[in-house]
Amino acid sequence: MRIKHLLLALVIVTGAHEATAEVEAIDVYHQVQHLAGDLALLHTEMGAIRLPSKSIEITNAQPREVYFQALTLFRKSNRLLFEQARERQPEPEASTGEITPAHVLNLVQQSHAMILRVKKHLSIPEVSIPDLAQAEKTPTDVFKLIVDQNRTLSRLLQQRFTPADVYQQVTYGVGIMSAVLGSFNIEPRLGVEPDYERRKVPADVYKRLINIHQTIRQVVDQAGGECLTIADFELQRTDVIPGDVYDLTLLVIAQLRYLYNNRPDAAPLRKDYYPGNRLPSHAFQRAGRLESQVDLLLKHTQLSPNWVK
Repeated sequence: MRIKHLLLALVIVTGAHEATAEVEAIDVYHQVQHLAGDLALLHTEMGAIRLPSKSIEITNAQPREVYFQALTLFRKSNRLLFEQARERQPEPEASTGEITPAHVLNLVQQSHAMILRVKKHLSIPEVSIPDLAQAEKTPTDVFKLIVDQNRTLSRLLQQRFTPADVYQQVTYGVGIMSAVLGSFNIEPRLGVEPDYERRKVPADVYKRLINIHQTIRQVVDQAGGECLTIADFELQRTDVIPGDVYDLTLLVIAQLRYLYNNRPDAAPLRKDYYPGNRLPSHAFQRAGRLESQVDLLLKHTQLSPNWVK
């Protein structure tokens, strides 16, 4: 079994899995299980405190949604690698075509390779041999397992994802929605930013983003596409940390990119930029602007549905 594990590690380090149609959700799930085992060894070695956390409640996840959670996994693994070993992996270009499990597997493999490099840097000799799941798995199962690893990584980081990171991604989302609304000649394409509200906490931003996602799901459903559903329980979640908000933000971005990709005449997107220090209240306010934009798109879609191909 040790030889088998070493061969697996060699495959991960020497190159990412080629995107092939043969890759299924169970293959990705197994790869995340291997990553989770080595991440658990890191967690123990670094003396991090284990905090109980209920897994995110979602259903009907699509490969594109799993892909963006895997992209978050890559970014957090990359940040941990830099903090511990002063090494950094170039971030892959986000796929713009049809997303398959093979694309997700590629990102998970690259993330695992970085975890193994951190493990080697910390001279951890133990080998993790996970008990691989035998039952069939769905993209929803993979999504949940990746989110769990993202939460673990958030607790291992010295420079954790902050409200500024969330603000940056939400602002990028505003740009995506502006392009989508512009393709329909809907005004105001930038929406309306609400008044600033003081003393907001990550859970407030998390709830607003869930509301945004629920509206986007209505848009996608009526436009003729498919989209995951977030359970109402998430609106009552209290154990929210900034890393969780960032993970949810990337899910919202995944949906917005999906809508954008279905508007070939939409204007080109601008690259996001770091905004400087921000508080949860700033992220909450900017999310309010995005919320006003998706509300406009929902009204349009209710009048002119089935525009997603």
